Amino acid sequence: MPNKNYTEKLWFPVRVWEFTSSSHLLRNSLFSAEKEEYRAYNLDGGVGTSYPHLEQRPMWTELKMWIEQCANEILKDNKFLAERMEITSMWANRANKQTGHHHTPHRHPMSYWSCVYYLTGGTPTTFIDPLAQREWAQLHLDGGPYSETRYNYRPDPGTLLIFPSYLMHGSQPNDRMADRFTVSANLFPFGNQNLGAWDVPMMNLERKEVR
Repeated sequence: MPNKNYTEKLWFPVRVWEFTSSSHLLRNSLFSAEKEEYRAYNLDGGVGTSYPHLEQRPMWTELKMWIEQCANEILKDNKFLAERMEITSMWANRANKQTGHHHTPHRHPMSYWSCVYYLTGGTPTTFIDPLAQREWAQLHLDGGPYSETRYNYRPDPGTLLIFPSYLMHGSQPNDRMADRFTVSANLFPFGNQNLGAWDVPMMNLERKEVR
């Protein structure tokens, strides 16, 4: 069995995958993120969001290619029946220092996998158990299993986490002395997908760029 370039983790349990980038890619990506324009958009936590299709910009090509390489490694190792995974949207996030800016819990609809690439340290990302109710049986007692239904993830800079897009997540308030930068992306399977009768693919999907 060849060595893998990532660690597979089970949360709740939900399968997620963790990769570590080169220091060169981390430096270049952080430099690019610091140059982007940010707007507070969509969520009410104050986090600034860049243009939503950074994958189309040349300065982000290296990161785009690496994220897709990681996703396709998962695809191949797990024998998922799709030709390839591609990024359909990619954007940077900025939570300014000592502002309390945060992402409220959310998911990424219209995607298969999503990911976060951590450019800096700082406050954790909180992931929420999609089946939290199973801890409560037929009755609900206050107090309960709150800690078991939340996972606070605090990785080192240069970490990429790929996870199912349905998994609810958000970030804690940034009260620290440094800005918090991440890059998020959504991934979708393309090409021939799944096998039906007579070993004919059930669907072939190709993409059209959105601008």
